[in-house]
Amino acid sequence: MKFNCDRVNHANINTTSAVAMTVITALQDYPPEEQAIGLAAVFRMFTEVHPIDLHDLFTVVDNMLTRAEPKDLRPIEAVLDYMKGELA
Repeated sequence: MKFNCDRVNHANINTTSAVAMTVITALQDYPPEEQAIGLAAVFRMFTEVHPIDLHDLFTVVDNMLTRAEPKDLRPIEAVLDYMKGELA
């Protein structure tokens, strides 16, 4: 599938949360240090495969969270709560 930068800039918070939950579920069996380095490796490799800067991805997420209505943040908050319970 071809990478579409426009789709990144118009990402849906619900889909983003679902993908994040899928990743977190896969990480939970590893120690926190291995989780961190594994995620960093995936981000690094992802930007080699797809034409987007890692910093741009973080900016998109920051903008998504900043611009969202509080009620729309519930899926992201649920992922964060899950992470606190399962990855801590």
